[in-house]
Formats: sequence, C-alpha cells, structure tokens
Amino acid sequence: MPTQFTDKLLIVDDIPAVTKLWNGRFRLEFFCQPSDKNTGWYKENIDKWLPAFGSLQDASIDNEWSYPKNEDVAYDNMRLVEASVPYVPSAGEHFVKLVYETLTDAFVAEADDKEIELENGLQVIERVLIAEAGVVFGEVVGTSTYGGNTLQQFEVVNTDAFTRVTARYSETGTISTSTELHNQGKLEVQTITTFGGSAPSTPVGFTLISTRASNTSGIPTTVYTYAKGDGQVFVSESAGPNNISGTTRRTIRAFGTVLIPDGVLIDSQDICRDGYIEYVRTTLDGSIEGVKTTYADVATVEVPGTVECTTASVSEGNVSGTIAITNSTPRRQKQVDTQVTIEVTTTPPTTAARAYDLGAISCSVTSIQTKLQSGDGSIATVTNGGSSLTEIGWQRSFASSASIQHYVGSYLTSSSSTGNVYYQSSAQPYVAGSNLIDFQRADSSATSTCTGTGATAADGYSEVGIISRSVNVVLTALDGTVYYQVVTEETV
Repeated sequence: MPTQFTDKLLIVDDIPAVTKLWNGRFRLEFFCQPSDKNTGWYKENIDKWLPAFGSLQDASIDNEWSYPKNEDVAYDNMRLVEASVPYVPSAGEHFVKLVYETLTDAFVAEADDKEIELENGLQVIERVLIAEAGVVFGEVVGTSTYGGNTLQQFEVVNTDAFTRVTARYSETGTISTSTELHNQGKLEVQTITTFGGSAPSTPVGFTLISTRASNTSGIPTTVYTYAKGDGQVFVSESAGPNNISGTTRRTIRAFGTVLIPDGVLIDSQDICRDGYIEYVRTTLDGSIEGVKTTYADVATVEVPGTVECTTASVSEGNVSGTIAITNSTPRRQKQVDTQVTIEVTTTPPTTAARAYDLGAISCSVTSIQTKLQSGDGSIATVTNGGSSLTEIGWQRSFASSASIQHYVGSYLTSSSSTGNVYYQSSAQPYVAGSNLIDFQRADSSATSTCTGTGATAADGYSEVGIISRSVNVVLTALDGTVYYQVVTEETV
C-alpha cells in the first residue's frame, strides 16, 4: 500500500478520488489511515495529519515526513484546500481526509460563464475565478472589460487555501430612467442613470442641468438630469406703490417661454436654476399717469414791506427846521387757503406763475448828515498917529456822517428826502469905534438826506398762482421711461 514516505499515513485503496475541473484543473481527495489513533489527533500533534492550507502536495514539513507525492502522476500545482479527520460510518472508523486542487498564481474560470439579462435590458456575464491564496484580482470596475462588457462589480473571497472572485461584466448603457413633474406640471425633470459608455442623447425639448457620479447597489454609475419647462408656474398681484394709486403690481414666473403681464414692464429676471431658465417678469398696470389726489390746505405766505423817504419837523427854543427820515413797514406773514394737487407724469412742468414771491423785491436807503458852523474870528486893531486900522477874522467847522440800511422784501414808496436846519449859533459884542459897539456872529446849518435805491414797486408779486412745487422720480420703467410725482400747492 502506497505511503507518504512515512508509516504514519496510509492511502486507503492506494489511490485518491480524482475529479476533473474546468480549465484543465483537477481535484484529488486522499483518504488516509493514521497509524497512531491514540494521540495523533491531539492539538499538539494534529498538524502532522492536517498540513497548512495552500500547501503543495509535494511539500515537506518539519516532522520529516511528506504529503502524498505527485511526481509520478504529474498533477502540477496541487494545493491543499480541505483537511479533516471525518468518521466514515460505513467503514466504522476515522480517516484523514486531504483534498488538493490545481491552483496557480493566475485566475482561471472555476465554472462556465453565467449570462443574465437585467430588467433594464442590459446583458450581464457573471464569472467565478479562482487562484492560489493571496493573488490580487487587479481589475478595475468601470474600466476592465471581458467579452465586450465592462466590469460592473466583483466580490473576492480570500482563504488560506485559495482566492475566489465572482465578477460581473455588464453591457454599457442606460440602467434606469425616471421622470418628475413640478409646479403643477409646468416643469418636467427627467433623470437617466447609465453604466459606462458615452452620455445618453438629450431628450427632445430638454436641457441637461447636472451630471454626477453615483453608486447604485455598489455599481458605479453616472446620473444625468434634464429639465424642460413650459408655461406659467406662478402669478402674484398686489397694490401698486402708495405714491402711484390706482395701479396693480403683477409678477409672472414661467418656464420655457417669457410671459409678460399687462402694464408697464418694471422688472425682468432670467434665473438659471441648474441649467433651466425661470423667466420672471413684473409690470405695473393701471393709470400710472394723472392726478392722484387733491386736498385743501393752509399755507403761510409773506407780504412785502414798504419804505418811505420823508422829512420830519424839528424845533428847540427858537430854532426849527426839518430832518430827513425813513418810514418802514416791515414785510410780514399771513395765512391763506390753498389747494394741493398730487399727480404723476412723464413730463414735469419747468415753469410756474409763482404767488407771494418776494424774490424780486428789496431796497436800501443811504442816510447822510452834514453840519456846518461859521462866524467871525478874533479882532485886531493898530493905531498910527491919529488914525487906527481894525480887522476881524473868521472861523468855520464841518462834520458829516452816513449810514446804509437794507430792506429785503420791501420796496420804496418815496425814494428821496432832504431836511435843513439854519440858526445863529453865537453873537459876541466888541468895541467897534468911539462910542460904537458891534457883534461878532456865528451861524450853523445841519442838512440831512435820505436816498433810496432798489425796487419802487411790488414787482413780480402776485397773490394768485403757485406757492410751492416739488418734483421727485417715483418709477423708472425698463424701457427707460421716467415717471415723476409732482406736488403743487396753489392759491384758491
């Protein structure tokens, strides 16, 4: 009976069970009878019966006995895949069972390829490959191919005896298609999930809005999302601005086409949402131009003042005369009833007949005062023999002053006046000759004048017309048209 170069294991019936596998591989099953059944199965001895998984059939171990030799039958690359000590009821005893299979450092098919058709119509080839333990599969999902198909996914089982790979190779193409409706069916979103290959054709009427890598049940895929919009999806209405009464603000949002509400276009937006465009248009509808309101009011206005150049009589003792003076009635305020009109227009007025306008009314008065005093001076007398000569000198003094007064908002009713005062200011007696007395006299005069310049009437002043007006921009349409709010307060 053949042995394994040891008297410890004997091959039952002298030969193993031989099975022919796929791709030139073989399976050898040895049933051996151990010589020492008392302690051979102990843990410290069991490795002598059951070698390490993956061991070559012809390899030797440290206890100086070898596995069943194979050099005479030429089953190359036989590696241990099973090792056990089963009890065989029919024989009524235990045997050592050692199973070897052909395993190399290259993957080969362990079974015939399995062809599968998925629900999406793609054809899939499933392969089961095997190699010795520790061999790396090395193929890349989505890149490696087999039979024209692309590696979709694989599963690796590593044991001490072998490495087994179950790999799926799929046709490239569309895995799934889904459609969603939004905004009451006005926006349609279609999603196409593909495996490998080029991008799918864009559906008619749609726009590609995103592309992203995904993983569907462990399969690397690409998800393409398309959108198609068609029609109005939203409309809103609200009252127009407070300063443009009688108007309505309308906004329409639409996909696929531009929809503009009735009225003047005041806002426009094209919003790109992941590749599709949402068109937003806003108008102001109604009577934008025209009088919006009128109401009664009261305004404080100014009345012009008057300035008169005149004279006043003056006297003191027996001295009298006149002096130039200015009589002034200052400008003042009063309240008048008015009407306020608010309107919106594209052509605001540029001229107006102003009421109670003092802009052209003002004057000024120059006052001048002069004073002159003159009279005899000292007396000088000389005598020569029986004759004498007397001379009388003279003296004079002069003073003047001036001032200017401005009157804004007043006009002149009289533009000039002059006042004069004349009087003898002194008389000093002196001996004028034998039995003759005379007087040295001095006279004084004061002259005053008022001279007005400026408005001599209430030029441009009217109590009928516009008191005030303001103009402000309230709206600019997208076509460039500017709308103005005009607020006018006028007399009634």
